[in-house]
Amino acid sequence: MSKKIIATSLIIALLGSVSYVAFAENEDDTVIYEEVDEVEETVSEVDENLLEQPHDESTVTSPNPSLDGFELAAENDSLALYVEEESLAIKVVNKETDFIWSSTIDNIEDENLNETWQNFVRSALSVDYLNRTDQERTETILEDDTQINLTFTDRGFEAHIVFPSEIEMTLLVELEESTFTVTIPDDQIVEPENARLTSLSLYPFMGATKMDEVGGYMFIPDGPGSLIRYDDESARMDFPYRGRVYGTDQGITTGTALSDTQAPHQVSMPVYGVVHGVDQNALFTIIESGETYSELVAYKAGLSTEFNWITTEYVFRSPYRQPTNRSGTQAVDNYQADRNTFDIALRYDVLMEEDANYIGMAQSYQSYLVDMGVLNQDSKDNPPMRIEFLAGEREPGLLWNRYVTMTPIMDVYNHIQTLHDEGLEEALIIYKGWYDGGRTSDLPNKFPVDSRVGSQSEVLAAQDQLAELGFNLAFQTDYTKAYRQPTRIENNELVEQINTSNLTLYEDQDGEIDYSYLLLTGAKELLERDLSSYEEFGMNHLALMNTPKALFSSFNRGNTFTREENKTHTVELIETMAEYTEDLPALYEPNAYLWHTTSQYLDIPMSDSGYYYMTDSVPFMHIVLKGYVDYYAPFTNFQPNQQEGFLRMMEYGAYPSFYLTSEDPFLLIDTASNNLYTSQFENWKDLLLEQYEAVKELDDVVEDATIDFREVIDEGVVEVTYSNGVTLLVNYTQTAYESEYGTVSELGYLIWEGGE
Repeated sequence: MSKKIIATSLIIALLGSVSYVAFAENEDDTVIYEEVDEVEETVSEVDENLLEQPHDESTVTSPNPSLDGFELAAENDSLALYVEEESLAIKVVNKETDFIWSSTIDNIEDENLNETWQNFVRSALSVDYLNRTDQERTETILEDDTQINLTFTDRGFEAHIVFPSEIEMTLLVELEESTFTVTIPDDQIVEPENARLTSLSLYPFMGATKMDEVGGYMFIPDGPGSLIRYDDESARMDFPYRGRVYGTDQGITTGTALSDTQAPHQVSMPVYGVVHGVDQNALFTIIESGETYSELVAYKAGLSTEFNWITTEYVFRSPYRQPTNRSGTQAVDNYQADRNTFDIALRYDVLMEEDANYIGMAQSYQSYLVDMGVLNQDSKDNPPMRIEFLAGEREPGLLWNRYVTMTPIMDVYNHIQTLHDEGLEEALIIYKGWYDGGRTSDLPNKFPVDSRVGSQSEVLAAQDQLAELGFNLAFQTDYTKAYRQPTRIENNELVEQINTSNLTLYEDQDGEIDYSYLLLTGAKELLERDLSSYEEFGMNHLALMNTPKALFSSFNRGNTFTREENKTHTVELIETMAEYTEDLPALYEPNAYLWHTTSQYLDIPMSDSGYYYMTDSVPFMHIVLKGYVDYYAPFTNFQPNQQEGFLRMMEYGAYPSFYLTSEDPFLLIDTASNNLYTSQFENWKDLLLEQYEAVKELDDVVEDATIDFREVIDEGVVEVTYSNGVTLLVNYTQTAYESEYGTVSELGYLIWEGGE
């Protein structure tokens, strides 16, 4: 078989390695691209957590199969629902496989669980509340004086429950094709005077397993997605996983903000799941309602009990510290006076066979979001590269601040012109820190553009000249942060916490750069005021920072907004912005409820938080978004292992990003941007062009396809299959791998197009 090979050598000075991209055309017109690396022996080992490990393929049976004491409540062509009247525990039978999903443990009296744990496991509901003396109490359905009125419906059952505390609520469980739903309507919750709800657990042991008796894992939405394997003894758990959906409510609880490179990932997707036998049985859960007040909780066997279990806790009242003196040195513990009001709704998708894994869960979530109108097929070509330039920064001084110019706006044009001359045809270009006074100056006030980076005529000229080259320039903006903590900014009030303190966070660990949050109603007013200035400077492409990620409640007098109300305000603000911009705004780390407002997700997480019990970091989020929303990885020049990071971008379908300046970042040492260690354009130009060419090769053949499958075919070797038949093999090992498509070089990849 004859081949025609063209190779281009590229030097990566920072890695001390040589790479090239080769492509071959063989006799059946199949095109093969292969990236080959000659790597120095000093290249570090790839983090095993980042490489999903092969799974146990042994056959799994239902761990809790007994239906004794359970009554058939409803059935359809796919599922049968059974309920135990005493506890309202449920069992759901997959009629095609006969596998039984259980919310309880069979023969629980034989387990090493005390009565409190047994009641918690068996009960459909467990509620926590404050009694008349503000003492915390817990009740389950199995309390002696609990009253249950159970009635069957066409699709399941409805149970009205009155706890001994006289707290009342109604539970509905219903079947719908291959799913079942569990709901508690808010208008059916009744609190007596002497019992104030604080939290609720709903079917906490649904799909629980004992030790490693069942092969499989729990899926949690940490970062892009993470697995907790049942059979991994090294994955010790010293504390449970707790992830507040959409992050901590800073209106109630304030923590010191870490830098972007150190902050743990917040839960941005209201989903989780369990697998009983990979490619055999899985249960995928979507929190359809009440997610803004929910917290995911996961326990691995060995922590408190011998069981692996994951659930959702709903928060009706949060605790907080109320200062009792002006200095804040003394405080008392308190709870929210008013109950958070929301409907609770969980949707369980029963998955089986080839869909019974985190990939099937991701595809199930993708289909759900498409049906809900959140995701729409990506029909336009978005640039396979992001380049951000820092305009300038504020350097605090004793008497006055100094402005540090890093990249004048005409430099942006000059740099892109240089890259264009060397082959760059497409890029998402973002200009940040253009505000009057620099990146951390007087936000939320932004205009005029600081004269030290360019005049108005230069801002307009730079955009026009970039457009002639085929590039748009997006301006980074922010409607959440307010630096220097002023007491008021015209009519845009700063957020007050529940304890009446101004919400104050810190951008650095030393606590020197502080900022506040804007009320979202005021933020929208500010946006509407800024629209004329955006138009004046020709800014019709925007990239929104912080606002897409932050979700908080606010307690300003006369302007109190719940977390759910502020979620609505955030959506309205970004939709207003989208009406103005030429394209949908690019969003940094948007929570899932904002995915419909963007076509470009910036800083998508590429790994989980790295706790010991997180055994595998998996691209769940990437599989959900691929083909619908283009996503860009965090900055390459922040990555400790460039080669590993690049291979992961290729595998996950993410686009690379670079954070650049004209000047040496050493000038930023005394500013809030002192974490920018290496950014000078000349030092990163060659690697940027290399990654652009490689990613563009993949992007051109994948186009708008979705990810159909991902499999670890050997230790350190991953195969990704796209919906249009393209196959990508990524080899993270330092040994070449022989595949059915050809040889994949060490620390390299291969793209195969043309197979079925």
